[in-house]
Amino acid sequence: MIKKPSSQGYTHEEISSASMVVFELEILEPNENPVTDNNFTFDTSNPGKCNVTGLGTSHVSSLEDDLTWSITSIAGSSLSSNPSPPKGQIVTFTYTTLPSANGEFGEKILKLSLTINGEEYYDTQPVEIFFSRDGTNNPGGTAPNWYYYWSQTSASTGSHMYNPSLTYDGAYPLGKNYFEIGPSAKDVDGGLVIKGEGIDNFGSTCLHEKAHMDYWLSTWGNVDSSPLAEDRDRDGLKDSAEPTMRGLNGNPYDPTLKDTNSDGYDDFEDYAAKYEDTWAIGSHDSIDWANPGKQINK
Repeated sequence: MIKKPSSQGYTHEEISSASMVVFELEILEPNENPVTDNNFTFDTSNPGKCNVTGLGTSHVSSLEDDLTWSITSIAGSSLSSNPSPPKGQIVTFTYTTLPSANGEFGEKILKLSLTINGEEYYDTQPVEIFFSRDGTNNPGGTAPNWYYYWSQTSASTGSHMYNPSLTYDGAYPLGKNYFEIGPSAKDVDGGLVIKGEGIDNFGSTCLHEKAHMDYWLSTWGNVDSSPLAEDRDRDGLKDSAEPTMRGLNGNPYDPTLKDTNSDGYDDFEDYAAKYEDTWAIGSHDSIDWANPGKQINK
């Protein structure tokens, strides 16, 4: 008879009138010890490759060659194995070509199975797949991987483009219907409000620059300068509206001062910083599959 899989999923017996075989089907590596040993990252080659190696055993030497492996596929990537077909105690799966969608990264299931008398027994291990943050081997082919993939997530707001020569996290070209994201948006945030690093900096920068863009277009339109008669202090905000608006400190803006609170940032920057300040640090960790990034060390 065949004993069905236990609650652990891998201790079984095969019993016949002639013999009894007791085996323990087990994935030895990766085993999440340390916790990150099941994390695997696409390299920066073109096309990118990501190798996932599994080591397993049945604890019965005569069964080891019959062990069979599989792993979850990734849409947009080809999957191969060594050996092929993937059988035996050790196998390396290789994903080739980074996927188009950020959602294709993350948890996949590595499976070790053994079939006896038509019954399949198996052990599984979750593995996590990441992209190299600073690589440029995404399907877009020009912007860095972090910008390409984070732009697909809810951390991205507004219409923006990547500007490799930008020396700030972000910038809004006055009068345009888009804003720009620079290389430093992947790093530690700085400025009037500080919102972490990585995807937190990217997301909060989008909020900041979108606030600039939305205000400018709705107030001044597609022009690169506000009219002097309506913006005499040249801070970018409409003079007549400033007394009814509230800055980061909760106080109204002064239409006669470019920098009402004398903090070194003009009132238009203070205005956009209010929106940036609504960003919650850590709120988007679960969709960040960059290495380095928010989940690679978890």
